[in-house]
Amino acid sequence: MGDHDGPSGDLLAPGARFMVVDCGGGTVDITAYENDTDGKMIEIGRSIGDRFGSDFLNRAFEREHLRDCLGDQDILDEIQENCPDALLNLVDQWERGKLHVALDQDENLNLLIPTAIDRRLGATVRKRLARRQNKINDAIVLTPAQIHALFDTVIPGTLDLIEAQLKEMDATREENSNPDVILLVGGFSNSPYLQQAVKERFGERAQVMVPPNPDIAVLFGATHFCYDPQTRARRSRFTYGTEVNEDFEESVDPEAKRYVTSQGRATCADRFSIFTRAGASVPTDAEVMREYVPLEEAHTEVDFTIYATSHPNPRYVTDPGCDALATVTVDLRPVMRFNLEERAVRLFMRFGETEIKARAELVQGGDEVATSVRFHSNY
Repeated sequence: MGDHDGPSGDLLAPGARFMVVDCGGGTVDITAYENDTDGKMIEIGRSIGDRFGSDFLNRAFEREHLRDCLGDQDILDEIQENCPDALLNLVDQWERGKLHVALDQDENLNLLIPTAIDRRLGATVRKRLARRQNKINDAIVLTPAQIHALFDTVIPGTLDLIEAQLKEMDATREENSNPDVILLVGGFSNSPYLQQAVKERFGERAQVMVPPNPDIAVLFGATHFCYDPQTRARRSRFTYGTEVNEDFEESVDPEAKRYVTSQGRATCADRFSIFTRAGASVPTDAEVMREYVPLEEAHTEVDFTIYATSHPNPRYVTDPGCDALATVTVDLRPVMRFNLEERAVRLFMRFGETEIKARAELVQGGDEVATSVRFHSNY
């Protein structure tokens, strides 16, 4: 199978298998799907991503190459402080130039030094530039080897993510499965270097597709593929749950987390009550429900803080990598006349759409409290 440079309606056909590689500024995010016989999408593999976006190329250019050219971090700091617009202009030149760099690049890339920066460069720096850049001291010159070194800060990691997703897809492959398709979308997918690197490594194993406008496709294409209401099931990228108190386990739970209720029950605070685990298949039309009883007789409301972590089996919400997303507050006053055990609260969570939805209700009947938990930038 070779590569293909245009989108295809086959991606919507029953049995189509494809991964969407969203190459943005901060991250590269990958999700894979297979269409069932009804044309509904089922997520296969697992959603993965990492910080290999084009912004990290810019940082590598500014913090590594530019610093090496000037020979002194203090000079770069002075430029950043006194003429930030000029530095931004230089980085913008790199931003534009890198989208024309090819995998087999054999020519230098010259970035003109803005006047405001040039005025701050002393004789020592100019001599350094001329010595490093074949007598050129009015531009920042990147040789093909230097360009490749900068791209190597993000491209190998991106290829490894795609490799990992292909292996996940292989695990679900059946004999009559359609060939896999790699769909590159997002602003960084405009890069010929990235396109060629993906095709060179995976062109024999999958069909590589790049829409004519991949930066627009991330809005209209990948969003449709990933979040279309017809999607039947997705795999949770994170473990989601809420903070609760559970029975204290001697020799397991730390004493610092021991909380004894007014009824004398020894509990452990900060326990992670799991609703779905990272990698689990989550139907988009189903809710997960857990039922909880308030800790104290005097409590007239209860708060549920929703947490996310990439760890599949967290014990405490204070474990490294656990992030609080939102809080659902339930008013207990309508049920205060009941015994404590009868003041139970049901917490519902729904996954697999563009946002996680959470709602709570009183078992004895009362006002439902609803909220939405939107993804943070790193989710």
